[in-house]
Amino acid sequence: MLSARTPKRHMAAFASGCGLLALLSGCSLFSSDPTPSSCALSGTPLKQMVLANGLDDQQLLEWAQASQGSRLLPQSWFDALEQPGGGGQLADPDYLARFGLITDAALAYPVGMALDCQDDSDLPNTGFSWYEGQNHTVDRDAGAEPWIGLTCAACHTGNVTIDGVTRLVAGAPARFDYQSFVEALDQSLAETHPDADSARFDRFAEAVFAASGQEASENNRKLLTDALDRMIAWQAETERRNFPQGDDRPRYGFSRVDAFGHIYNKITIFAGAEEGNPSTAPVSYPFLWGIQEQNTVQWNGLVANARLNNPLPVGGDELIDYGALGRNTGEVLGVFGDLAVVEREGQRPNYVSSARVNNLMRLEELVGAMKAPQLGDFVDLGEQETLVTSGRALFVDHCQDCHLQGDARNDDGGTEVNVSFADMASDGNLTDINMACNAMLYSSTTGTMAGTKTELVGGRELAAVEPVSYMLEVGVKGVMANNVKDLVNEVLRNLWGMDRRFDETVGLEMATDPNFECRQQIFTEEGRKSLQYKARPLDGIWATGPYLHNGSVRTLYQLLLPPDQRESRFWVGSAEYDADEVGFRSVADPGDGSTSLFDTTLSGNSNAGHVYGARGFSESDRAALLAYMRTL
Repeated sequence: MLSARTPKRHMAAFASGCGLLALLSGCSLFSSDPTPSSCALSGTPLKQMVLANGLDDQQLLEWAQASQGSRLLPQSWFDALEQPGGGGQLADPDYLARFGLITDAALAYPVGMALDCQDDSDLPNTGFSWYEGQNHTVDRDAGAEPWIGLTCAACHTGNVTIDGVTRLVAGAPARFDYQSFVEALDQSLAETHPDADSARFDRFAEAVFAASGQEASENNRKLLTDALDRMIAWQAETERRNFPQGDDRPRYGFSRVDAFGHIYNKITIFAGAEEGNPSTAPVSYPFLWGIQEQNTVQWNGLVANARLNNPLPVGGDELIDYGALGRNTGEVLGVFGDLAVVEREGQRPNYVSSARVNNLMRLEELVGAMKAPQLGDFVDLGEQETLVTSGRALFVDHCQDCHLQGDARNDDGGTEVNVSFADMASDGNLTDINMACNAMLYSSTTGTMAGTKTELVGGRELAAVEPVSYMLEVGVKGVMANNVKDLVNEVLRNLWGMDRRFDETVGLEMATDPNFECRQQIFTEEGRKSLQYKARPLDGIWATGPYLHNGSVRTLYQLLLPPDQRESRFWVGSAEYDADEVGFRSVADPGDGSTSLFDTTLSGNSNAGHVYGARGFSESDRAALLAYMRTL
């Protein structure tokens, strides 16, 4: 199902990839590995009530289960692990639901957890063996071991509970507490090691070997122990870079993650760089419907979408949105994807990755089919025509210049408006700057990427120290070139929009306090172009709280208040809809960690800015604006 505006095209998503073989048979440009039965998709429609916003039952199943190449753990390990401290299996759906993952009786795993089966013999971090004679190809009969990983659906599928009825909304921000989930998994791995608990390891080993039809021989147990050591060390190194000791950054909590920080740190690991940068700027998971009509994506508008009217032809009427494919390949690398940077004398390094290009294209196709959910489809909004009319007039006067509506487009034909920090600051509307500053100013040693040309043909060589954004772009281009032989240098140029760079003196020292340098750059020519946040159309905004890029404002009503009157502390994680204020209710943690406290006084959590007339609104103005925004 494609957008009515676009010709038949395959486009790339924010996800992971295992076997949509039949659906992808027309993607002749890319190779598709056969999918073992252990990675087959469920054909049963989801049991949970679904708010129809563009995807039919089959498309929703694809969205929920298709792998992008994310490889978190072998499936047999994930199924065999016990919860931290014991007390049940880690894979217990009720336990996973505590982290905000959406479970459904039709699925073996929560929405956004997918199985990945592929030839992993060249993958440096996930291509290891834990029993003798293990096959690392995807030959069906050889029994390639499936891995489990996350997909875009884990972070971009929401649920809303109104009057006791919960509805799933594809493309909406998730409740997912990513940080707590990863911490629980890492703790479970550590507690399973035989040096920590031999009896627990014995139970783990028995289940893992049984799942693969293997004997628990002495040699196999040693291989499993070595593999467990390796996985624990890999996870620990990732966490060390994201959350170094002494880091006082706030916890992410529910409904947000520092995506740029995690992607950046993964690329430094893959390159063999010694250090990363703290992941100190968690942001809300953005909603996905309408993103293909925008020229830029991410909250800071840093990543370029390919122009919809200028795609790369690959034969017939099939087209590739190469911008989407590039940005989503980068996302895979950050969310448990695997990458080998293989040095070759006199040539560019070879980039071998686990990214599932075919599925990325199909998943972006599904994103293009998503529609904004309509509150009025299942809730009686009442007789408020006069109030809605008044709210629409206020929206036009105070909001529409940034949040375009209908057929309105910016000068470049997109539906978004990128507002510079300089303009925000001069109007008193500047909100928390951490996300944009980190993305632009974090640097790293380049390791095995040093000396690599920035373009596939030509370009300059990467120096010993570079902005991580440049390293990421080079890595993404390398992965794509490995998978898509017909993509040429011209279409990959500035794939991530990384033609922006501040003064050459910005280097590793900025990792300690990027905001200091960032504030010096806001009013410079480069700062005006590069330091910004994006305003987008607000269709379906009622289902996407908390608000602002960092999730610091619980409801739309709070956002219409002056910043000093907004809630400074509230609970996040509940799906209970707040019909009065438009957002989600603040529900204190009942004791199982299913909600988290958001404190706006902490670094990165500021709820300042985005005033835009709020100080002059009366309560009746706010009521009218809310009535109108419920209809979007």
